[in-house]
Amino acid sequence: MDRAEAPARALSALDQGLAALPNSTEIVQTKYQLLLGIKGPKDAISFVESRAKLDDPKGVVRRVLAEAYRTQNDLEKAEAVLRELIKSDPADAVVASLLVRVTAQQAEQAAGKDHERERALNEKVAGLLRDDRASFPTDPIFVQQECELALRKGDFARAMTRLVPDRLRRR
Repeated sequence: MDRAEAPARALSALDQGLAALPNSTEIVQTKYQLLLGIKGPKDAISFVESRAKLDDPKGVVRRVLAEAYRTQNDLEKAEAVLRELIKSDPADAVVASLLVRVTAQQAEQAAGKDHERERALNEKVAGLLRDDRASFPTDPIFVQQECELALRKGDFARAMTRLVPDRLRRR
C-alpha cells in the first residue's frame, strides 16, 4: 500500500465501522483525530457535528463533540452541548464534571485579561460544584475540582481542607 493511500483507506475502514456501529465513541473519536491530522479542525469538527445530529440516544457522540469543541478552544459551544446533555440526563456525573472543567477553562483564559469575567466564571464554577457535590456526594472528581478552584483563587488553606478529609486532619 502506498503511504499516500493510507489515510483514505483508514477513513474508509472507519466509515465501515460507523455503518456497523453508528454510536461508537471510539470510532467517532478516531475518525475525528484522523480528520484533524489530515484535513484540519474545521473538517474534523464538521464530521462530529454531523454525527451528533444523527440518532444519539445516550449522548455519546455529543460528548465527543463537546470535547472536540473544548480542545479547539470553542468553549461556549462546548458548554452549550454539555448543558443540553445535562438536561437530558441530570444524573450523569461525567457530563457534570466536564461542564465544570469547561467553565473553569473559561475562567483560566480570562485570568489576567478580564478580572470581572474571571471572578464571575469562578463563581459559576463554585455554584456548579455546590450543586454537583449535592447530587454526587461520593464522586471524588468534584473534590478535585473544588481544590483546583481554591488553588486558582489562591486559597491554599481551602484547597487543603477540601483535599484532606477531616478525620485525617484531627489526628
